[in-house]
Amino acid sequence: MIAAGEEYEIPGIGSAAQEVLDIVESLDANPVLDANGVSHFKHHLSALHSTFINVIKDIPIFVLSTGSVRFLEGDGVGFGEAVDDAFPDAQFDASEASKCRGLERWTACVMHCMRALETPLVALAERVGADTSKENWHELLKGIEDELKARSKRAVGAEAAQFEAEAAAHFRHIKNAWRNHAMHNRENYGEEQAVLIYDNTRALMRHLAEELTAA
Repeated sequence: MIAAGEEYEIPGIGSAAQEVLDIVESLDANPVLDANGVSHFKHHLSALHSTFINVIKDIPIFVLSTGSVRFLEGDGVGFGEAVDDAFPDAQFDASEASKCRGLERWTACVMHCMRALETPLVALAERVGADTSKENWHELLKGIEDELKARSKRAVGAEAAQFEAEAAAHFRHIKNAWRNHAMHNRENYGEEQAVLIYDNTRALMRHLAEELTAA
């Protein structure tokens, strides 16, 4: 409680807790309390309790469900180790998207998902030989799609060609359906939409990480 009082800047808690701790530690030398000692200890415990109650009532506390907490810590944060390894530059936004989902900041969750997707989009452009100097999604996608039209399936193999075509189609859909609206302040998102977008973004990036890596 002493550390918590200092970390969260709860006034009075640290000093009140320290007084109780000092009494407890003194028992190492003399583990027996007489009547006055018990009364003294009880007084300090009561003071600590009162201080805590009086201070904590003015501090906002957010209560999260178990389902929400899993997006804030542990393995539930981000899109998974495989995605982090394949697209390290997307790790921050993937993590923030998870945290925003856990805290029910729905529009922010969607925005971080769209930012996270930029890394694999550029990686796809590099893979197919498109110009990656453009930061605009429209220009990047146009370059990717032009390269895909010009490439021969025989040159890259049928499976690779299908993977690239499907990835480009997913990015085109995301751009038109979500990315433009989220990043250009055209729409605010509620829980149902944000959860759908988050889940689809995570699933797509996990799929892309199986064959695609950022340079």
